[in-house]
Amino acid sequence: MVYPCMDERGIVMSQNKIYNRTSTEDQNPENQLKDCEALGNKLELPNWDVLEEKKSAFKDDHKREKFQEILKGIRNNQIKKLIV
Repeated sequence: MVYPCMDERGIVMSQNKIYNRTSTEDQNPENQLKDCEALGNKLELPNWDVLEEKKSAFKDDHKREKFQEILKGIRNNQIKKLIV
């Protein structure tokens, strides 16, 4: 059985996600997001939620909360498609 993904307010979220991560505060994620949204449109995904983080992928002292949320959603069958 597939359960809908809900946010902390109980609002049902899309099972399609875009994960937009940049490593530093100086980087602008807008170009990356445009490319991911273009791919979502090309794949004809009806809708998606965008999860953004500005954290390094390789620093041990930084926990990427949104990335952990995505992993949990995949394990629980709440995320069907992920664009990174």
